[in-house]
Amino acid sequence: MSPTLRRISTLLLLVVGVEIWLVIGRGQYGSSPPLHVMIPLIAVASLPPVYRRVANWLERLRHPSPRARMITALAVFAAATIFLIWTGFYQDRNLFPRVHDEQMHGLQVQMLSRGRLWMPQHPAADSFETFYVLSRPVYAPCYFPGTALVYVPAMWLHLPYWLMPALVAGLGAAMLYCVTTELLDGIGGLLAVLLLLSMTEFRFLALLVMSHAVMVTLGLTLVWAWLHWRATPRLAWAALIGALGGWAAITRPADALCWSIPVAIAMLWTMRDWRKGKAAKAIATILVAAAPFLAVQAVFNIGVTRNLFRTPYQMYCDLYTPQSVFGFHRFDPAATPASTLPQLIAYHEQFIHPAAQQHRVDTIWKSWIRERFPRIAAIALPSPWLLVLIPAAMLAMTRRRWVLLGVLPLSLALYAMFAFLLAHYIVLMTPAIIFTVLLGQEAVRGAFPRMRDWVTTVGVVVIIVFSLRAMPQFNRLIKDDVLDMPVMAFDHDLPRMVRQPALVLYRFDPSGNPHDEPVYNVDVAWPDEAPIIRAHDRSPEQNQRLFSYYAQRQPDRQVYLVDRGRVSDAGYQPQYLGRVADLTGSAR
Repeated sequence: MSPTLRRISTLLLLVVGVEIWLVIGRGQYGSSPPLHVMIPLIAVASLPPVYRRVANWLERLRHPSPRARMITALAVFAAATIFLIWTGFYQDRNLFPRVHDEQMHGLQVQMLSRGRLWMPQHPAADSFETFYVLSRPVYAPCYFPGTALVYVPAMWLHLPYWLMPALVAGLGAAMLYCVTTELLDGIGGLLAVLLLLSMTEFRFLALLVMSHAVMVTLGLTLVWAWLHWRATPRLAWAALIGALGGWAAITRPADALCWSIPVAIAMLWTMRDWRKGKAAKAIATILVAAAPFLAVQAVFNIGVTRNLFRTPYQMYCDLYTPQSVFGFHRFDPAATPASTLPQLIAYHEQFIHPAAQQHRVDTIWKSWIRERFPRIAAIALPSPWLLVLIPAAMLAMTRRRWVLLGVLPLSLALYAMFAFLLAHYIVLMTPAIIFTVLLGQEAVRGAFPRMRDWVTTVGVVVIIVFSLRAMPQFNRLIKDDVLDMPVMAFDHDLPRMVRQPALVLYRFDPSGNPHDEPVYNVDVAWPDEAPIIRAHDRSPEQNQRLFSYYAQRQPDRQVYLVDRGRVSDAGYQPQYLGRVADLTGSAR
């Protein structure tokens, strides 16, 4: 492409970017500083003595040596981890398990730390039925075990709940630096990390035992390993690629495809001219390295569902969240959970049922334009202004760069098939979005060589200011954790309110929040081992079955009742019912 045509194309694509900002970004400025602050900053950055000096200084960071890159990556890992932890404590966040997913993962970590993927069905299974945990035919978290594998060492070492997630997220930031620096340059790598840390949802997840930061870290490390394999195609790199791909496949299988497919295509393209024996050896190495992780999932499938090709997650969805799996389904208004637990029913009515009803082929484009694209823009970037740069990214495309960029269209296609696009799902596509923005900036910089110093300086200043403004230390309106979980806050203080060993029954409030669910025994692999057993207050017959079971095994357990609708009342305490042995023979 001639220089003149490139400049014209860049300008036209920037116009398209403005239109995207107006339509998808809704003309919003996000967390960016007000214009009376931004205009003077840009004016100062536009002074020739300023932008020339800044550009010269930045040029020294653009192409770090391998040693400097390694040192910077280690510094990014340490700084990002410390920043995420500091930000959590700075905001006085509640750093204990609260939402369904992290409690389910916590239970899975407990089982895996003891070498178990599931436990037998509990004799009082009705009392322990809860979200994303199967109580029949076995007692098992339903999700894929890759996330729990990451956190098992933290369980063995008795680390604080928030430390290992912060280390995983910090490693993800370091891998983003490594990949972006390799595909773009050192300045882009540092800006990518800053943009990632400016993301509220990433900071929120960074201190939770969840799968999203794990998947981002695995995906970026997979791309990093591929870059090294591409430079020196040794079997050791192929083995690492296979292991990372296998681990990702049992962490978030659908998202793993979005990261693995571009890498697989790129590798096959590289191997197209190889001897058949050499290519077969590389592919076999990848498959062998992935096999142990896939075998864990296979054992999990067979042990829980008795079917090699049916996952516990699919089994759970079929039973308790019908019509919520990937794909488009003919809506059945009569579909209900296979449970009488009131909070599971409320969850289905308030969350699953409406989403399944609206998830239709004929409304997909409208929902993306009106809801999903604007949500992605608002969550993934510190300011929707940065959307302006995205169309220009195609002018900076190279053979290597499309592997990371390709994660974005694949993720969009994937979630178009799903009835939900929750905020934490957007974290999974954020590295590709950030990279696309930085590629757009690179395209503008390359199209106007005479203005390169000015474009570089202003672009860096704008991204830094936008990113800092999206952090709570620089913006008092930013709040990473907006969850209101009074029942979980009460449950966190429960050990100070009851005599142990205890059995605490939680009575669901029909007007309450089904997301605020305390009945998980995440401190043990088997409920009977817990100092405080959390269970549901169910029918008299079901409660009697529970009391009879523990009367035979742990008769001295103290039984309490908690009314979830009253936990916010001043001075509320659990109601003491007596020893479990005293409650057998007559239900409440």
